[in-house]
Amino acid sequence: SDNTLSDLSLQTDSATGVSKPVKLKPEFSPDVTEYHTTFTYDVNKVVVSATQTDPKATVEISGTRIDLGDNTTTITVTAEDGTKKAYVVNIKRGALTSDS
Repeated sequence: SDNTLSDLSLQTDSATGVSKPVKLKPEFSPDVTEYHTTFTYDVNKVVVSATQTDPKATVEISGTRIDLGDNTTTITVTAEDGTKKAYVVNIKRGALTSDS
């Protein structure tokens, strides 16, 4: 059974309603399970789109609310046989900056 993702993409959701695609480092690969990205202060939520390689596998997403500082969003894929693989996105949200 296959517990990998074939695709993973994230979009930011900001207080102003603006949605933007997120650039993951490194770029997504089914074999890579840890990613990093940085958000600006106005982003408070992330929308995760994850596609499992095996349609019979299930995907569970946690940690989509983004607080200031370091955050972790986890995408867990469970294969038909019950084996699991977790993909982790470490997200750093910046503080509010002021030009005054």
